[in-house]
Amino acid sequence: TPDRHGYYLVTRSGQVLTFGDARNLGSLAAGNGGSAPVVGIAVDPVTGGYWIARSNGSVIGVGAPSLGSFGLTPVTGPAVSLAAIPQGEGYYLVTANGDVGAFGNALPYGNLTVHAGQSVAAMATTPDGLGYYLVTKGGTLATFGNAQPFGAAVMHLGAPVAAIAVSVDGFGFWVVTTKGSVTSYGDASSTKFAGFLPG
Repeated sequence: TPDRHGYYLVTRSGQVLTFGDARNLGSLAAGNGGSAPVVGIAVDPVTGGYWIARSNGSVIGVGAPSLGSFGLTPVTGPAVSLAAIPQGEGYYLVTANGDVGAFGNALPYGNLTVHAGQSVAAMATTPDGLGYYLVTKGGTLATFGNAQPFGAAVMHLGAPVAAIAVSVDGFGFWVVTTKGSVTSYGDASSTKFAGFLPG
């Protein structure tokens, strides 16, 4: 959540779970946006609602305005990650092949050329919304706009990457693998991970 006192989880089928001060405004009904698996959820700070994205590129607003979906082709591959801009009323959707779609107030800063055998796993925006990170399953990090690297361009993490999260001040980030390991870079630290948690 914008105040970092709660968070959302969404299942592949579209069920939304809320924790802390996150508001549950509903889940995706069967068929809403198609039958493709859900790949992400992101909060709109302006309305307090959220967007849910499916791998087919559709984005559904729940208590938030619908700002558009990604017209995917076999070349772009499936959508894999959704990220909202901190200012609200805008989001990014990225495909496995590194194509980034910018919607609403989100500004495009570029795409990632993914090498054969690799695919994008996740993305995250900078705190001011003027840049974003893309990271592949193999640990290759790419920065766009005012996003800054705080480590090697290729991270050797021992397992595929599942997610990336940026620290509050934007001078660091965490990378999470499919095995649950968390690696910190810049001013991010393991003691500050998921800063909305008590203590």
